[in-house]
Amino acid sequence: MKNALEKGQNKNNNKLKKFGQVMISFAQKVSQNKFVSSIMEGFILVMPIIIASTIFILLAELAPSFGLKYSEGDGYFAYHAFCMRLYNLSYGLLGFALCTTISARMADKINSTLKPEKKMNLFIIGTASMIAYVLISLGYSADGSFKEVVYEIFGVKGIFIAMITGLTVPWIFWLCYRFNLTIRLPKQVPQNISHSFLNIFPMLFTIIIYGVIGFLFSYFLKESMLNTIFGWLTPLIEGAKNNYFFVGWSFVLALTWFCGIHTSVWSGVTDSLGALGLQENIDAIKNGMQAKNMWPNPMAMGAYSMGGTGAQIAVPLLIILFCKSKQLKSIGLVALVPVMFQVNEPILFGVPSILNPLMAVPFLITPLINGTIGVIFVELLGMNSSYISMPWSMPIFLAMPISVGFQWQAFIVPFVWFGVSFGMYFPFIILQDNVYYKKEISVQNDEFVDYRSGVRWLGDYLFHKQKHKEIIEKILAQKAVLNAKGSQPISSENITNKFKNLNDYSNKQIEILVVCIGAGTSAMLAESINSTFKDDKLKINAKACSSGNYSEFINDTDLVIISPQARAIEKDLINISKTSNLKVYQTKGAEFLKMINDKDFAKIQVIEKLTSGGEKKND
Repeated sequence: MKNALEKGQNKNNNKLKKFGQVMISFAQKVSQNKFVSSIMEGFILVMPIIIASTIFILLAELAPSFGLKYSEGDGYFAYHAFCMRLYNLSYGLLGFALCTTISARMADKINSTLKPEKKMNLFIIGTASMIAYVLISLGYSADGSFKEVVYEIFGVKGIFIAMITGLTVPWIFWLCYRFNLTIRLPKQVPQNISHSFLNIFPMLFTIIIYGVIGFLFSYFLKESMLNTIFGWLTPLIEGAKNNYFFVGWSFVLALTWFCGIHTSVWSGVTDSLGALGLQENIDAIKNGMQAKNMWPNPMAMGAYSMGGTGAQIAVPLLIILFCKSKQLKSIGLVALVPVMFQVNEPILFGVPSILNPLMAVPFLITPLINGTIGVIFVELLGMNSSYISMPWSMPIFLAMPISVGFQWQAFIVPFVWFGVSFGMYFPFIILQDNVYYKKEISVQNDEFVDYRSGVRWLGDYLFHKQKHKEIIEKILAQKAVLNAKGSQPISSENITNKFKNLNDYSNKQIEILVVCIGAGTSAMLAESINSTFKDDKLKINAKACSSGNYSEFINDTDLVIISPQARAIEKDLINISKTSNLKVYQTKGAEFLKMINDKDFAKIQVIEKLTSGGEKKND
C-alpha cells in the first residue's frame, strides 16, 4: 500500500515537473525576446529617477502630514514650491528618459548582429528616439506654440509612447546600416567625421516617419498620438486599479514563479501601473485627498512579495526555530538576511519552493491574503497607499512607513503581513523538514550532526545545560579531528595540473561579472568569490550587476556567471563571447546556491569555466 502511494506521488510529481519544464521553455522564449527584455531593462535603468525624485515629495509633505499649516506668504510655502519644482522636473521627465533607455537597450541587442565596421552609434540612436518621442507626442499647433510640454508629454503619461519609440527607432538605424543606406566618405576623411555622416539618412528617416505619424494623428483625430493612445488605454488602466484585480494579480505573480518563470516577464505591466499609480497618489496627496492606488511600491511589493515572491519573509525564521534537518537549517541561516531585502532565491531553489507540491498552497495563497490585508488597511483603516517610491530591496518594515509619511497604520501592516507568512508556511515547512530529516538520519556516516531545532537548542541552553554542553563538545571534537587530518581549503596551485590553461591568467587580474535580475543574489555570490580568492595566487575581482545594466561592465570581463532567473540574457552574452575572450557560465538553481555556500566548490567551478574552451552552458 505504501509503495503504491509513493508511486502515485512520484507520478504526480513527474507530471508537475514536465508541465513546469514546458512553461519554463515558453517563458524563456518570451523573456529572451528583444522587445520584452528591452522594456524590462529600460525600466530598471530609470529606477534611480523614480526613487530620487519622489524623495522631494517626502521632504515637501512630511511636515503637513503631521498637521503643519502654511500659507502663500510664509517660508514653508517657498520651501514646498522648491521641493515640488525638483520633483516635477525630474519625475516629470520619466517617459522621456524611459524612451532613451529602452532604445539604448534595443540598439545594443541588435547591434551585435552587424559587422564590426557597421556598428551603430548608441548615442545618436538615443537622440533620434527622443526626437521621435516629441514628434508623435506633441499636438499640431498652427502658431508654433506648445503649452505645458513637460507635464503633458514627458511624464508618466508618456510611458507607452516611450515603449513605441524606444523599440522601433533602433530598427530604422539597423535597416539603414544593414543595407548601406548611409553616406560613406572617403577613407582619407577623419573617422570621427565620417562616422557622423553615417547617421544622416537614419536620422532623416526617423524625423520624416514620426513627424508624419504625429501630424496624421493631430490632423485627423484632433489629438496627439500620445493623448490618443492614452485615451484608448485609460479604461484598461482604470480597470487595473480595481482592488479585486490588484489582489488577483498577486496570484498570477506567485503562480508564474512557482512554475519556474521569473516574474520580470510581467515587468512591463507592473512597472507601468506602478509609475502611473505613483503619480495619481502624489496628485491626491497634493490635493489633500487619500492616496488609494495600490500599485506603487513598496505597497505592492509588501502586499505581494514581502520577503520575495510568495511572501516568504517568515520562512527562514521558521526553519531556524523549528526544523531539524541539516539541509534546511543551512538554507534558513543563509536566507535569513536576504529575505529582509526581498531576495528569496536561497529558499526558492534550496527548499525548494518552485515546482514543489508541498509548498504550492502557502506559496500561492499567502500573497492573496496579504494583498487583501493591504486593501483593508487602505479602504477601511484610512492608511494612504505609497506616494513616495522606495527601492524594491529596502526592508518593508522601514519602507512602508516612509512611503506614506509615517502614518501609524504603516508601522503595523508589515507585522501583520509577517504574521500571515509565519502562520501559512508553518505546517508545510514542518512537513518538508520531516521529509529531509528522515532521509538524513537513514544515511550512515561518521559525521555527528546536531539535529536539534532552534527552539530545542535554546531550551537545552537555558534548562538542560549539561546535555547542551555534551553536544557542543561532540561538535568541537569532530572539528578537531577534521583539522588533524589536514582539511584545508583547496588552493589554485593544487589544481593547476588539472586545468592546464590556468597559467594563462597568472599575470593579470581576472574580472568576473555575476548577473541576476536585481543584483541581490549576484552580490552574494560575487562577495563569496572575492573572499574565496582573497589570499590566492589567482587575482580575481568579482562584481555584481542586474540583467538590465550588464553591458556597462562586460567589455573588461573574463567570465560572466548568470543566475538561473536571469537566463534571458544568456543568448546575448553568448553572441558577445563569439567575438571576444568572454566565457559565459549559465548556472542552475542548486548550483548557484552551492557556489555561495561552498567556497571550495565555487573555486573549482570558477577555475574550470575560466580554462574551458568556450562558453559553458549547464542545461
